[in-house]
Amino acid sequence: MAKWYNRRFGVTVNPDGEVLPLIGSKEGIAKLMLAYVNPGDTIVIATPCYPAYLGAAKIVEANVVELPLKPENGYLPDYGDVPDSAWEHAKFLFLNYPNNPIGAAADLDVFRRALALAEKFDFIVVSDLAYSELTLEPDTPTPSIMELPGAKEQAVEFHSFSKSYNMAGWRLGWVIGNPGIIADMVKIKANMDFSQFMAIQRTGADILNSDKDYAEPQRRMYRRRRDLFIEGFGQHGWHLTPPRAAMYIWDRIPSRYSDAGVFAKELFKATGVIVSPGSAFGSHTNDFMRISMVIDEERIAHLFKKVRESGFKFA
Repeated sequence: MAKWYNRRFGVTVNPDGEVLPLIGSKEGIAKLMLAYVNPGDTIVIATPCYPAYLGAAKIVEANVVELPLKPENGYLPDYGDVPDSAWEHAKFLFLNYPNNPIGAAADLDVFRRALALAEKFDFIVVSDLAYSELTLEPDTPTPSIMELPGAKEQAVEFHSFSKSYNMAGWRLGWVIGNPGIIADMVKIKANMDFSQFMAIQRTGADILNSDKDYAEPQRRMYRRRRDLFIEGFGQHGWHLTPPRAAMYIWDRIPSRYSDAGVFAKELFKATGVIVSPGSAFGSHTNDFMRISMVIDEERIAHLFKKVRESGFKFA
C-alpha cells in the first residue's frame, strides 16, 4: 500500500504506523468515529454523500452539519456555507472525491482550502478516495490530499479495493495518514476484529504491486454503461449530466415531479426500474436521484425495453 501510494501520488508513507489495512473502508470510517466522536460532538459532512458517513454518525450520536455540494459550483464545496461557529466545534470534515453519489472530481485546491480550515479550527480532514482509479474522462483529476505539505498532520485518507478493482464483497481497504490517528484506530480494531483474512490481503498486495493497471477494464466498462444510460434516457426526454468519475449518474428528477421518492415509486411501479432518491444522501437533495451503473449492457438494453413498453413519461 505504501509503495503504491508513492508510485501513484509521489507521496512517501511509512508502512510502520502511517497505513492500516481495513475490512473495507466502510468499517474503517465507523471505527474512526468510534475512536474520536462522543455524543453531541460536531462533524461536518459534504453532502450529498456516501450514506455510510451518516449511518456511522448516528451510531456515535454525532451532531452532523452538512456542507452542501451544489451543481452551480460544479459540486465542489464552498466552505463559507458552514458558519465559523460550526467549524470551531468540528472534529472532522468528510470529503469524497471522486464522489459517490455525484461522480464529481476535485483538484488539489479543494483539499488545500480544507487543510487551511483544519489548521485554523483544529479538526481533522477525512478524505475518502475509494474511487481514485475510476475516472471516466481523460482530464479528470484524482489527487490525494497527502500530496499537500503538512497533510499527514491534519488528515487521513481512506481507500477501497471494492470499486476500482471490482472486489466488492471481498472487504478490503486501507487508511493512510496521521500516525496518531492510525494508532488510535488500531486500539479500536484490536478489540473488535482480527483484520482481514490474509489471503485477501495478499491478493490486494499483488494487485497494487503489479505493472498491470487492473482498473482500466473497469473504467472502459463504466464509460460504456454511462453512455448507454445517458443516450437511452435522453431518447425518452430525460437529459442527464454525464458523470466525470465513479459509477453513478446523479441528476435532478424530471421537472414534472417535486419529490424524488414519489418519482422513484412511480418509475418502479410502471417499469420495474429502481433509482435511489436523493434524500438518502443528504437533507437538501430531495429533487435529485442516483442511478448506479452496476448492471451489464444486456440488462441495460432490457431496462430501456421495459421503459418503452411501459410508455412512462419523463417530460
